[in-house]
Amino acid sequence: MFCFVSLLSPVAMNLNRFDNICDLSVQCYEGKPLFEIDRARTLRSGLVGFTLHGSLSHFYYQFCEELFPFQDWWVVPVKVAFDQTVWSAIWNSIYFTVLGFLRFESPISIFKELKATFLPMLTVSSRPSCISSVSSRFKIKHTLI
Repeated sequence: MFCFVSLLSPVAMNLNRFDNICDLSVQCYEGKPLFEIDRARTLRSGLVGFTLHGSLSHFYYQFCEELFPFQDWWVVPVKVAFDQTVWSAIWNSIYFTVLGFLRFESPISIFKELKATFLPMLTVSSRPSCISSVSSRFKIKHTLI
């Protein structure tokens, strides 16, 4: 279910900026000079972040609150583990599939790329530095932790 209202939510706006900033920083890290960045790539990443990341995250956080309605201390590590395994796998798969289609790649090519990068993406997102980095970028009420 897609909710247009959630596109305009603070989460969607923050995630869109976050996706654009992340793509720009990755391109700079890859060695591209600032004025030679791939603007189409940044636009695709921002478009996916704006249209899907905010909306899906909105419903994901609501789902997690229903799944883990408890307020005890042990809920935080459970939510982090769930976020960094189940949700990370789902979101990364959606993100790279949609990006592949926006690049006009064939489904077979997209599947091969996803298959080759799935496990490395899943393991890198579970590092504590990634968790604290992502969590610190958003208001605490919009994070899973």
